[in-house]
Amino acid sequence: MQTAATHPLAETLVALDLETTGIDARKDRVIEVGAVKFRGDEEIAQFAVMVNPRIEIPQFVTNLTGIKQSDVDFAPEWPQVAPELEAFIGGCRLVGHQVSFDVNFLRRNGIDIDSGSYDTLEMARVALPRGPEFGLERLSRRFGIGHDTPHRALSDAIATKDLFLLLLAEIEKLPTQILRRLSGLASADVWPTAGLARGLVASRRESPGEARFGAYGIDEDALSEKLSIEGVASAYVRGDASDGEADSDFPNRVDAMFSENGLLARTFPMFEARGGQREMARAVATSLVDGTNAIIEAGTGIGKTLAY
Repeated sequence: MQTAATHPLAETLVALDLETTGIDARKDRVIEVGAVKFRGDEEIAQFAVMVNPRIEIPQFVTNLTGIKQSDVDFAPEWPQVAPELEAFIGGCRLVGHQVSFDVNFLRRNGIDIDSGSYDTLEMARVALPRGPEFGLERLSRRFGIGHDTPHRALSDAIATKDLFLLLLAEIEKLPTQILRRLSGLASADVWPTAGLARGLVASRRESPGEARFGAYGIDEDALSEKLSIEGVASAYVRGDASDGEADSDFPNRVDAMFSENGLLARTFPMFEARGGQREMARAVATSLVDGTNAIIEAGTGIGKTLAY
């Protein structure tokens, strides 16, 4: 069994894709399996087989995959395929695009995956937070990954392997504190990218300069100093109230700070004014002034860290 603290490039992994008669693992059947075993950029072996589902393939599946009923009628059935596939996986961690789909089908069909998995869909959301799209076919086209027959199992598995290596290189560029934060967001079982981040952190030596960064990868001391350069930080944040009373003008000052010409824009040349971030910061400030709780849902790209 692989450990969560192993660097992903040191692991032997299996990129896997299943084509099925539908999306419900309780009643739908596997019709094609594609897998590629690799370590780093070294491809070790491939596994590809059609599977007779013993039920009729829906027309929409044929339209999507190109797999016809005649392609599977004389193929081996799952009880024959499963032992060979399980031996091919051999306890390796799986890699898949929305890998939970494949893992659910394997488990419903008698193959338990105990070594965990990596999900290139979730990796893409971390490495490319602004998208705009995260489908395997679109990402393959975007990065020039060879993917001649989308929605065919082996082609999808190979593309997933190549995408995994590309996204891993992008995630590995993140500061150690960001990776540490990612690794602590959830268990590897709940969110595979947490396990990936944990492996990257465990194999990295933190540079002296990184130790000063806070939990969100921000140099909080430097941020405080920058926001104090005009000598107005305490007044800007707390107003002139010195008797412990709430400052009702606080939300307005926060709103101004996040504006296109506000303190943040004047202090940080790369600052980008974002309407959602400004709205969120004002909501937090209002909650503090009113002494109430606030529940805020903010999507990727809002700029939640500064808004807090």
